[in-house]
Amino acid sequence: MAKRIVKKKKKLSINGMIYSMVMISVLLFLFTQVFIRTENTRITRQIQDVEKEITAITVENEVLLGDIQELRAYSRVVSIAHDAGLETNNNTVTIKQGD
Repeated sequence: MAKRIVKKKKKLSINGMIYSMVMISVLLFLFTQVFIRTENTRITRQIQDVEKEITAITVENEVLLGDIQELRAYSRVVSIAHDAGLETNNNTVTIKQGD
């Protein structure tokens, strides 16, 4: 008769389980630290880009406000009105009728 070979299964000991869990925890901790730092750097870069855009738009708005003030000046409006053949009457620009 043939002999039966019975393989014994190794059982994990409590110490082996604890060691495995600690190693997995350490690896997960290191992975999350690297991921968080990378994400933090990316977000910081995005914030700096947005701040640069805000600064550029603010400067552009200030320039445009200056242009608006220059264009709406009373003396400029009166000058253009006179060049177009209009005259003022009590600080009101009116249109001359006919030539």
